[in-house]
Amino acid sequence: MDTDRLGRLQWAGGAAIVLGCLVLGLFLVFEARSDCTQYKAAGEALSHHHVATRLTHAISAERAMSALSAIDPNPDTARTIVTRRDRTDAELGVFKQMLVASFGAQGELQALMQRLEDRLGNARDTVNGVIALPIDQRANSHVADVIGAMFAVCDIMSGLRDKIGQAVIKSSPDVTSDILLVTTASALREQGGRLGASVVLYLAPSEKELERGAVREFDEAIGRIAVLLSSLTGVLGPAFGDADVERAASEMQNLFVATSVPLATQIVRGEAKAVYTSKSFADAFIPGLYAIEKVFEAIANASRRKIEAKRDAAYRKTVQAAIPTGAMLVISLAVVSIFRRRVFQPLAGAQEQIEAIARGDLAHASFKSKVASELQSLFPGLALVRDNQLQLERDQQRISDQFDRLSETDQLTGCLNRVAFLRRAKRVVEAANAKEIALAIVVFDIDELKWVNSAGGYVAGDETLKKTATELGHYIGEGDLFARYGGDEFAMLFAARDRYSALATAEAMRRHIEKSLVTFGGTKTTASFGMAFRACDSGLGLEQLMATAERRLVAAKAHGRNCVCAGDDDAPATATLPLGKPRNRPRNDRAQAARSTRR
Repeated sequence: MDTDRLGRLQWAGGAAIVLGCLVLGLFLVFEARSDCTQYKAAGEALSHHHVATRLTHAISAERAMSALSAIDPNPDTARTIVTRRDRTDAELGVFKQMLVASFGAQGELQALMQRLEDRLGNARDTVNGVIALPIDQRANSHVADVIGAMFAVCDIMSGLRDKIGQAVIKSSPDVTSDILLVTTASALREQGGRLGASVVLYLAPSEKELERGAVREFDEAIGRIAVLLSSLTGVLGPAFGDADVERAASEMQNLFVATSVPLATQIVRGEAKAVYTSKSFADAFIPGLYAIEKVFEAIANASRRKIEAKRDAAYRKTVQAAIPTGAMLVISLAVVSIFRRRVFQPLAGAQEQIEAIARGDLAHASFKSKVASELQSLFPGLALVRDNQLQLERDQQRISDQFDRLSETDQLTGCLNRVAFLRRAKRVVEAANAKEIALAIVVFDIDELKWVNSAGGYVAGDETLKKTATELGHYIGEGDLFARYGGDEFAMLFAARDRYSALATAEAMRRHIEKSLVTFGGTKTTASFGMAFRACDSGLGLEQLMATAERRLVAAKAHGRNCVCAGDDDAPATATLPLGKPRNRPRNDRAQAARSTRR
């Protein structure tokens, strides 16, 4: 045996192993370094969007003070508007520097920037012109001009912010969720400002047309705020995982949702109009807007910390990849002739299994080569890790499925809750539009449930709601949606051949409740129904259907309860049916029930 040759072969093999280890280590180092660069770029991109959002908020704050200055000649107001303009100009300077440094000479962004500056200058000229007028010469049309001019600036800035957000998402997809959250909070701030401006205009002594316009603007802003709040509150709070965000969200709930919005609603509905002036209302309303800005700042800071943590982890990964690489090189050179067969080959096999586990390949594998005694426990340990990882994935999936079910289910009745119903119903209506399917929505509530709660306690009321959901479960067909819509109100969305078959189903449900349910003290349960039908080619949206059904539910209540109202005339619709069968009966039964239905 040529021992020299064998030795050279062993050292050659060892050198190859060392070289392989070195290449692998360098690959890990470069990969970690690439992650560092990526997260650094993501953090910078995120800061660009935050700069744009802060400028949006500064312009919104200046807009609010401009409206007040047109109404209130107080010197404090004049000083405040100067302060607001200084803040806007400072944020604008930072924004322009960022725009040039990060986006260069992109024509569309630069054009929007120039348009923003022009509109801002024109709006300030409008504000200055109104402020220069004596107070007795200022008309409400002047106030409306000021508000309109500043809103036009805000609209341009919102579009510019969104363009930058799109560019940031395109360059750094890792921050997509953060950008969407920040944009939602900023949009909520903007709609809150529009809500306040509409109330300020409403409070000013004005012509009827201006007052009606303010009410329309108020109603539109309230609707948008409800949608944005639903989007935000679904992800903020403890589940977001940041204490600052949780505190800011709680403060926004207290100051804006629970205080500012109800105050504005009371004023526009006439309940508190005589108590407030535009100035006193603004003083009470604006803290709610500041609370929304705090939510934005908290989300922005949390996003920045998250990106920085990922970047730091990538730095640590670089060091952790470099150190073992060097150690492995030294050790391999020292012991390659001894451990070539009994150590490195088993380690290579173990490495393959570890990489397979990391990739999610949890299939069992075995290593048949002779293994040193020091490594004999390695492969059973890997098998244990593989089994534990497999079990963990199963547990995570089960918990995720459980959470999804709980988040969509009303805990008392087991039906869908309001949020899940609206989300699913929107998809059903969109699909029906595409496939030209007729739909019906039934909204009903239990008559005199308040009396049941008073007489028998809330346990009796809860039992009535649960029985109602259980009894009507037989009327829910495949693809139908049935939900507890709130309190004692239920909603059902289902496909219907025509209006009369839909009415037949609603009437059958009403009769079933009247006949089958008994509440506290032996009193029969009844329910009032409002129904809206959407023909296959009508194109009506979910909001219109729900509004129609709820309006008709109110009409059913007004007509003595225990009836179905399916039209907008004075009398409720009725159906001359026997007690209805469940909706999953054969089609000929449905047709027969529809033929026997009348309004």
